[in-house]
Amino acid sequence: MTDTWWQYVERVAAGATQVSIAGAAGVKPSTVWRWKAGATPSTEVAIRLARAYGRPIAEALAAAGVITPGEAGVTEVVVTMSPSELDDDDLIREVRRRMTRYRSHAEEYDHVPEEATKPERPPVVAAIVTCERGVLVGRRNDGKPPWTFIAGEVEPGESMADAAIREVKEETGLRVVAAEREIARRVHPKTGRTMIYLACSPTGNTEVFVGDKDELAEVRWASLADAEELLPGLFEPVHRYLLEQLGS
Repeated sequence: MTDTWWQYVERVAAGATQVSIAGAAGVKPSTVWRWKAGATPSTEVAIRLARAYGRPIAEALAAAGVITPGEAGVTEVVVTMSPSELDDDDLIREVRRRMTRYRSHAEEYDHVPEEATKPERPPVVAAIVTCERGVLVGRRNDGKPPWTFIAGEVEPGESMADAAIREVKEETGLRVVAAEREIARRVHPKTGRTMIYLACSPTGNTEVFVGDKDELAEVRWASLADAEELLPGLFEPVHRYLLEQLGS
């Protein structure tokens, strides 16, 4: 039977204290408590922990649910230098490159596929904006859904990062910088739209206001607990990211 993440951590840490485990993984001790309660880590944290305890990267990713146990059995990445000389980004890129040989990055959700003859609709980028005040959310006028992350379609010729920055500025007045890598993407189970979730951070003042009154009734910073209540059924990779960013 495959280890849960916490079973894996207990096994590889071999009796280390939770404070010591947190230090090895580069997270807060409270994050380790959440692991014990059933939470799972980000890809980057799983890799850091595996490296700290000298364990195979694929084994950690399987325990974290990033790859399947079958994929974990694939021969480890062959490199011409010692793994200790690779930084986390290099390792993540190589692991993801190998993963694409065995499965698609797209999340699998039940939805009715559109006809192949219909024009492809542009993807929607959701800006996951976090800072010390929480995560940025908006209350929709149409209530469908009642609360949401700041999001909008990617316009022709626009990058995902540019779209996220533009949407946040137009809808909340906030200036942000967007990450180069996605948190995750999926085909939304209700709308059938491709959703791309992108991490963003404010570049200065964190005051916000409703910039698009036709669409939004309110914008605000929400704590992790508030976000879990306002946006029930959070997409798991986004929830994990918020746990890492906002957990205390």
